[in-house]
Amino acid sequence: MFDSKLLFHLALLLSLTTARADEVSDTCQRIAGKLASVSLQQCMDRQLQFSGAHSEQQIPLLIKHYPALDERSPQARILLLGGVHGDEYSSVSILFKWMTILDQHHSGLFEWQVVPLA
Repeated sequence: MFDSKLLFHLALLLSLTTARADEVSDTCQRIAGKLASVSLQQCMDRQLQFSGAHSEQQIPLLIKHYPALDERSPQARILLLGGVHGDEYSSVSILFKWMTILDQHHSGLFEWQVVPLA
């Protein structure tokens, strides 16, 4: 027999995972609908994570973390924010181009946090 508490926690975990995936997908659809330079697939390919927070306009805040190398302290920690005022999508486009570069050439000497649409 299955423990009912275990099943409850498993169901809760699955629903949270689905909710987070929906937050990412919905936000990527919003971005792709506003920008010709970022397709839905390109947004999803960045493997953004739902931060657990929403903007003032209730848009899920997605984040991408590029950690520094394990064997040393980061030379700097960098936070990149795009779309800060909600209607400034050109900065969102620039951050997606930046994430594409980091996905290919991240040296691990810096720790990056990227929030493409704040």
